[in-house]
Amino acid sequence: MKKSICILFLFSFRSISLFSIETVITPTISYSNYFLRTVYTNRKTNTYLHTVSLGLDLVFIGEETAFTFFANNHISFMEETQVFGDVDFVSGKGASVVEGMIWDSSLLAGYTIDPMEDLKLRLGVGLGIFHGFQPKSKSIETAMGSIFAFYIDYFFIHGLGLSFGIENGVYGSIRKRQNDEKRNFFNRVQTKIGLAIRF
Repeated sequence: MKKSICILFLFSFRSISLFSIETVITPTISYSNYFLRTVYTNRKTNTYLHTVSLGLDLVFIGEETAFTFFANNHISFMEETQVFGDVDFVSGKGASVVEGMIWDSSLLAGYTIDPMEDLKLRLGVGLGIFHGFQPKSKSIETAMGSIFAFYIDYFFIHGLGLSFGIENGVYGSIRKRQNDEKRNFFNRVQTKIGLAIRF
């Protein structure tokens, strides 16, 4: 009986170490570039939107395996944001200024590489969604797609560091199409910097 209890205790201790994780919380500020291509029956339109985004990235790293899980959220407030192209980014009605917001979220799985003790390279791929809202026209746009992310974290002390990252997402619209609309294609490129807090 005592032997069984000892074996169970050792197994439980080992299981904890296998599933032990390191958590990194990173408030970020980023520059985001959204591109929209809409294909209609007789024409194509391209729209470009550039905006500054605020975000909060959560990273969970397995200490034994270096498996990494990312949960990222960003929001862009577009007050008098200039849009370049043929159509308005959210409503599709042709405008040079957008007022509203875009929220994007992604869940990624990846790996962390440690070239140095204080330097971490992180790669992740997964699924993402973004939702845009324009209050004046009461119009919305929601899209889902695939995300690729790359981060460099440098910790100047054990629990605090700087994070530089880039995300690239390719999305398809999930809203109902207009009568003459065939398909939508979205691309989001985001470069960001943040304060990495490690636990």
